[in-house]
Formats: sequence, C-alpha cells, structure tokens
Amino acid sequence: VHGGIRRLASMRKSIFASSTKSGIPCCAISPDGKLALFGGEDNIARLYNIENGKELWAYRTEGRVSTCSFAPNGQFGCIGSWDGSVTKLSVERGTPTPLERHTGKVYGVRVSSSGKVIASVSQSGKLLVYDAQTNETKRKIPLRSSWVMAVDVSNDDRLIAHGGLDNCVNIVRADDTTTELVFHEGYVSCIRFVSSRHILSASGDATILLWDLESKSVLKQFTEHTADVMGISLCPGRSVFFSCGSDKNIRCWSLYGMGKDASVGKCLAVLSGHTSDVNSCCVANDGTILSCGDDGAVNVWDFPTSASQV
Repeated sequence: VHGGIRRLASMRKSIFASSTKSGIPCCAISPDGKLALFGGEDNIARLYNIENGKELWAYRTEGRVSTCSFAPNGQFGCIGSWDGSVTKLSVERGTPTPLERHTGKVYGVRVSSSGKVIASVSQSGKLLVYDAQTNETKRKIPLRSSWVMAVDVSNDDRLIAHGGLDNCVNIVRADDTTTELVFHEGYVSCIRFVSSRHILSASGDATILLWDLESKSVLKQFTEHTADVMGISLCPGRSVFFSCGSDKNIRCWSLYGMGKDASVGKCLAVLSGHTSDVNSCCVANDGTILSCGDDGAVNVWDFPTSASQV
C-alpha cells in the first residue's frame, strides 16, 4: 500500500501562480472537485474552474483573505479577511452576503458538514456562530485567548473546536462550556473533527495529534513533518487524511483502525511540488487534492479513488 500510493499520488497541474509571488494563505475545493476557491495576500478571493484553469470570478476585500471554506452542497463559499469581515460568496456569480463582522483579523472560518452552521474566529477574541440559511448570528462566545487561528464544527453541529497561540485545543459545547485539550508544544494551526468522538489538531510543533474527546487523551502522534504543520484535511469516505506545512510537503496519513496504535500514524505518501511553505490543503469527494502556499501557487493533485485500506 505504501509504495502503491506513492506512485499514484501525483500533481496534476498548477491552476494559479501569483505574478507578484505573493503568498496564498488559504484554499478550499468544491465537494465535486470541480471548483477551487482561494484567497491571497493581495486581498482577493478567487474562484477557478479546475478543469480548464479559468477564473470564474474575483472578490476584493479590504484586507488579506486569510481563510475560506466551501459549503457541502457546493452552492457557496465563505471567506474571512484581516479587515474583520466574514462573507458568503455565491458560486454562480460571486454575489457577496456579509455576515456579522469581527473587530479583529479573521483567521478561521468553517462551514459545517451539515451546511447549517458557519463558525468564525478572530483576534477580537470572539467565536461567532452563524445560521448558514438565515445569515443571522446565533452565538457570540468570548474566548480566553485572542490569538485564535483555527476552528471546526462537529458533524452533528453540537461541538465547535478552536485553537491558536495558547497551544490548546478548546472544545465548546452547546451550553458554551469549554474543555481544554493540552499536549501541543506550539501553536494550533488547524483542527478537524474526525467524528463526534475523535479530532485531529495540527501545530507549529511539527506534529499532528489524534485526540479521544471522551477520555481527553492523545491516541496518536503523527511526527514526520520537519517544520510547522499548517493544514489538515480528511479524505471523504476513506480512512486517510492529508497534512501540509512549512517543510514544503503534503503528507498522506493512515487512520485505518484508529484504536490500534500500530496502524494509526503511518505516512502513506509525500507529495512534493511547492517551493515554499504549504499553507493549506483540502480534498474533494473524488479524491482531488488542492493546495496553496507562500510560493504563490495553487496546485491540483490526483489521489486514487480506491486502494487497499484507503
């Protein structure tokens, strides 16, 4: 499996390269793998057709577009900016729908897998939770730390996780009570729920942790990155996930048999092609992988739709 996946995982093409070499902080891929949404240090969010590499629309904010997320139905994307704005953008025309603003730089935005909830975090020290259908703000949760970089929503919309420069993974429940998960020795850059019981966290300490939320313990450490890990993305329908970081690489990891230490934590593939830090990676339902980095490139990768233990 290890060798086979290494041969099959390959870069298909680069769909964007910044003419000024300015970095691309964030990217998101539509569930069907056909569209790429990404934001740049040039304050512009862009939607591209992956098949022909053409830009469909562009939307400018007053600050760096630092984070983005696709709705599970593929009908809209959501972006956050250093100007404090959180904006829904229709896929069809890029029509903007502003959500309640933050008073600080927005670093994390996430549309839940149900499509009903949008969560955002910023340096204002608040977690804002929106109704994705009415666009109303449903919850405003003050956070212990104002340096928050990552956010995610559980599959059942009952839990919200966030993390940042306090090195902690914080789990917020419906009654706004919070549980702290402490183990990382560096900032928490990205968080993804695997299930209502398990969560992955990436960190500036160059590790990824798999947590058991019931026991509040670390089940496994993923340690083969050699610099800050910046992003993680689950592969829909498969027992693998991808990570990217400042070592310029994207890695594929096995989650097969999560309760068995011997099988969890295995690195299946290393994807190399970026020339600088890889800031974000994401995976579509068909296995298409999208990545972006400080080299100003947005790359598309192919991954097998079926393989043993994948």
